[in-house]
Amino acid sequence: MPTEEENEELQKTIDIVTGYAQDIVDGKISSNKWVYAAAVRFQDDLTREELKMDWEEAHRIRLFTAKLSLIHEHSGKAFILEPWQMFFAANSMCWKFTADGVYRTRLAILSCGRGAGKTTLMAAMALYSLFDKDGGRVYCIANNIHQADILFDTAKTMCQRLPQDSHDAGYHFNEIYREKADSTFHPLAASEKSLDGLTISFAVCDEAAEYRSRFMTKLMTSQVKRVNSLICITTTPGNTTENIYYEIETNACGVLKKEVVDDSIFIMKFGLDEADALEPIEMEKYTKANPSLPVGQPTLRALEKQWNSMKNTPMGRNEFNRFHACRLTEGNSGFLDMADWETMNPKEFDWNALKGQKAWIGVDLSKSQDMTAVVLAIPISDGRVAIKGHYFFPSENLASRELEMRMPVRQWASEGRLSLSVGREIDYEEVRMCINDLCSTYDVVMVGYDPWNSTYLMNKLQEDGVPLTTYRMNISTVAPGTALWLHYWLGKKLIFPCDPVMRRACAEAACKKDINNNMRIVKSREYAIIDPLVAASIALHISSAKSQSIYEIEGSLLNE
Repeated sequence: MPTEEENEELQKTIDIVTGYAQDIVDGKISSNKWVYAAAVRFQDDLTREELKMDWEEAHRIRLFTAKLSLIHEHSGKAFILEPWQMFFAANSMCWKFTADGVYRTRLAILSCGRGAGKTTLMAAMALYSLFDKDGGRVYCIANNIHQADILFDTAKTMCQRLPQDSHDAGYHFNEIYREKADSTFHPLAASEKSLDGLTISFAVCDEAAEYRSRFMTKLMTSQVKRVNSLICITTTPGNTTENIYYEIETNACGVLKKEVVDDSIFIMKFGLDEADALEPIEMEKYTKANPSLPVGQPTLRALEKQWNSMKNTPMGRNEFNRFHACRLTEGNSGFLDMADWETMNPKEFDWNALKGQKAWIGVDLSKSQDMTAVVLAIPISDGRVAIKGHYFFPSENLASRELEMRMPVRQWASEGRLSLSVGREIDYEEVRMCINDLCSTYDVVMVGYDPWNSTYLMNKLQEDGVPLTTYRMNISTVAPGTALWLHYWLGKKLIFPCDPVMRRACAEAACKKDINNNMRIVKSREYAIIDPLVAASIALHISSAKSQSIYEIEGSLLNE
């Protein structure tokens, strides 16, 4: 029989978890819509007969972590879980199905700002899993082994500081093990090869928004080998929607919105709400992204200093928005605000209704290992311009190129949004056929192209009777074209019906200015793609002048 003191301590654990949820629902703790939805879901689940919260296990987790000591700045201090950490741990590790006692949650997601204590929490949860049951296979996984070692070394240091007579753990360089219990804990790099043969009891996927491949699909399918298996994803938001993490997070948020039914997923997605401005830096607002902010982790002063040092550049503001406001930041250049994309991306659009309409085409050619873009611009009666892209990419070394660029080329190809050319070079005959098909479908007034490295294709198109105009990539030409594109973007006068390739290009584009503030579209990083955007800006630019020559276009725009 538990003593009265033990019962009081158990009730304290229950009160911490249920109290946190109630404070979120009552608005006593500042939260965004996702954390609010998680609290409401928890309260609803407490009333379900088919589920039960194992409060004894939640209490064991709380007592176990209190035996661990913190490292770095607070080295040696006991790790006392904050209410939000206890809430996450209980929802991740303590729900069971009433009928058979099988654990409910198989995937738990924690997204919050830097410095909130998620690495320490995950290290403690991994150690609890290692000691809780025999036969455990515990892993921490990151983009590379050095990053995985950060969490692993935190856990190892915590474990080594425990009294030796309180546990049976031993250590190798990259392993914590319990020999008699047949339980091990290893760091791993995020790659499909490293997952072969794994039977996961508990795994932490650190900074999963940065994963380059879809290996997490293989990781999650490996869970079928165990009745009880938990994967915890911990991350700050990424800068692209085109990766496996974003798919997983979107599905998890669908559970909170009650659009998806899946009892195996739990998510706590901290972050400022969409309408929240980055400044001023206020406690109530930034607690939404940094749940330990009220206890000084990080401090409000540290956030203010960070903002003051980062706010003066578009890249700095975007990085602050991502790492401290905990919101998805697509691209890092600040050139095009991707929040405007959805307003220019109609779910339904009838291209057939535009057949025979006057159109202009921009072409951005590549030779090898890069994308070629042919983009159509069609002015419509309401003053907007419809943009339609056709893209070509070489198939050689495609798998490795996808990893380098973090770009789903094969998926786009399977969806018919991109054509793959055999080998390492673009087949210009395919590009020629594409342009001729567009000319037969629409009343193409002009095709703009950069004459560099395009002699063969343009000679063939000239033989085909295609109207051509050169568009040299010098600053006197591209600056007004870039300015015009930005003008249309800010005015939301562009339409991009269902074009993820163009979306990626717009998100990854940066803007470079010369001493006269003339703008040019450039890549924001080495492996970015901007070819679709460059071709689109050419098409828009030459369409704006209609019957004018390109030199008259430049003059009129430069004098605006």
